[in-house]
Amino acid sequence: MDEHILNILYHFTSGFGGMHRKTILELAKEHFPDLDEEMQNNISIYLVKARKDITNYFFERYNYKNDSENSVLQKDGLVWIKQNYSWMDEDNIKSSVGEGMYFGWHG
Repeated sequence: MDEHILNILYHFTSGFGGMHRKTILELAKEHFPDLDEEMQNNISIYLVKARKDITNYFFERYNYKNDSENSVLQKDGLVWIKQNYSWMDEDNIKSSVGEGMYFGWHG
């Protein structure tokens, strides 16, 4: 899969902006209409799983009673994302860590 396309689509679905309301598949079809349908579907499935895995990483480790432990979690999570999603650019990594901590905190 093309790293550039993965980063663009991942970025479009991060945070709580307007594009967050669209599915990754809808965004793939809208922004990359030249990709065949199978590739659009594969990218969508892959990115949905990546988002879920990243969220779960932070959710399962977040300790709302221990801020210093959570500071370590942020650093460890950043390393974990880089190891597991080597295609991801720095902006998406930072965004993923922030979102992961947010969802860990808010359950």
